[in-house]
Amino acid sequence: MSCSSSIYVELLTEPQPKSSKGKYIGAGIAIAVIGVIMIVWLSGMSATINSSSKSPVANVENKIIPQNVERRDNIINGIIGVDAGGYQFYSFSAPSEASGAKVEGSYTASGGSGNDIKIYILDETGFTNWRNGHQVNTYYNSGQLTTGKIDSNVPVGKTLYLVYDNTFSTFSNKHVTAKADLVYSMQSFVVRNDSPTVIVSP
Repeated sequence: MSCSSSIYVELLTEPQPKSSKGKYIGAGIAIAVIGVIMIVWLSGMSATINSSSKSPVANVENKIIPQNVERRDNIINGIIGVDAGGYQFYSFSAPSEASGAKVEGSYTASGGSGNDIKIYILDETGFTNWRNGHQVNTYYNSGQLTTGKIDSNVPVGKTLYLVYDNTFSTFSNKHVTAKADLVYSMQSFVVRNDSPTVIVSP
């Protein structure tokens, strides 16, 4: 009787092996936590990518703008000596691509009893005929004056002549303080960058 009782006590007090069920539960919780962290991290990355793909992109458009640029070529600027019965001339021309060509200037003559001079602007044909004593059409004719201003439109793409004429004076040499410029416009092209247009990518 005592023997069987002793055996019963030992069976009750014998250490029980630890169940593996707790280990599986702990591992499951750890995996679940890692999974949640991964989901949160991936969601953040996706939001960052979507945000960067929709960032504004500057689209700068270049425009070629034509514009007229004024040019000024000096023909004469100084004192001209014109002998009695003689003349002085200066040739010039505006480019055929030019527009709005004109001659601007001034003059003051001294010498002789009248302190006077005649000034013309002629084309090549007119200049040749005038030199040979013929009447011609002029682009400018000052008349016989002491002082005055020149402001005369002229054609482009042809040779012209600015003439200081003292052929009417038999004895008196003249001195003319003269200034004359050929003024015209040439078309040029400017590349202009407009203000950036903001485009949001879909």
